[in-house]
Amino acid sequence: MHTDITNVHGSKNRQTTKNYNTNILILGKTGVGKSSLVNYLYGQNIAIAKSGKPVTERGFHRHAPFMYRSLTVTVYDSWGLESDKVNEWRRDLTAELERTDTDNIADWFHTVIYCYDAKRSRLDDYEKTHILDELVNNGVKIIFAMTKWGLCSEREKSAARETLNKFYPGFSLIPIESVSQKLRNQTTTVQQGREELFNEICINLRDNLIARLISRTREQNLNTLKKSKEEVLEYYDSKSGFFTIYGENLKNAIIKHTSEVYRANLKRDYNDFSAFYDQINDMSRQVVRAYTGLNIDTHGKIIDDIVSRYANIVTGWENSFREYLSSILMFLSGLPWLIIQRLWITRSYRKKIENKLDELNRKVSDDITVFLDSVQNTENHIKEKFLNTMRARMNSGKH
Repeated sequence: MHTDITNVHGSKNRQTTKNYNTNILILGKTGVGKSSLVNYLYGQNIAIAKSGKPVTERGFHRHAPFMYRSLTVTVYDSWGLESDKVNEWRRDLTAELERTDTDNIADWFHTVIYCYDAKRSRLDDYEKTHILDELVNNGVKIIFAMTKWGLCSEREKSAARETLNKFYPGFSLIPIESVSQKLRNQTTTVQQGREELFNEICINLRDNLIARLISRTREQNLNTLKKSKEEVLEYYDSKSGFFTIYGENLKNAIIKHTSEVYRANLKRDYNDFSAFYDQINDMSRQVVRAYTGLNIDTHGKIIDDIVSRYANIVTGWENSFREYLSSILMFLSGLPWLIIQRLWITRSYRKKIENKLDELNRKVSDDITVFLDSVQNTENHIKEKFLNTMRARMNSGKH
């Protein structure tokens, strides 16, 4: 398996057919430099940055979409987090997370950046407990933008990294200086971190979308299996009275119906997965092209392999369903025909079928878990390919 990574100007890879809007959520306490960061990254004056004053009104705000190179970007920000407003802030955050919890990828927050004042070198309890932990527990992968980096001493820089690594190990920490300004000691701060943050956004966006897709697919699959089981049992309840003499016919009818129900329902899951995965790949390609000037062909052998593996699981189940259900329902054909007329026998069959369907659901769920684990492993491979390419680019001085 490989990922083809080439310079965008010489690429002849498949072109994206849809222009996706990417949603970026910028969070942080009052005065940490959220507006300055966005202005530095995109050259967009989405808010008036005033030192020491809460410039953003209460709630979460969607700013007008704008074009950055070939990419459409929508920035969301919020009123600054303060200790005496933490309960209101958390309610607003919860409402916003619920609002974006839809089946439409365009509604999701694709990247979340938390601005952290590096000079403070600490996290307040309310900041960590009510905001950051809330996001992490919802599966959000956060980028920490360590703002005001140019104002920090080496000791403050070290303390800032140590604090964030202590509470959120493995999360991305990007030093940022958004403003070039002359200080009292006659030195001048230099803007920094833009390229590094753009690179991290490319990774973070895909990480967040893939994590959400995996979580969504797992939850959807459990619901599908539960629904399929219920449909089979409802079918048994409706048909058992019509096959009181023909136990073999009832068994064959249940096997046929079960195969059809499971295969149709799981095929819908596959179609949903495939459609979402394709959208994620297209969006990732656009984001990387806009932020780095590179084209990453994630529609190579890696992606084809993932989709085909999922398809093989779905299409291969029909025969396994027939064989499995044929064996677990074989007891029907060996029973005296007329005994099935008795109500307690009918209920006994139903319970046995229900137990066997539970076994079947566990087997299918285990198969899906293995598949989703393989998706995550492949994503790690894609990420490493991207990082290696960016390291090589920076080392060669090609910007």
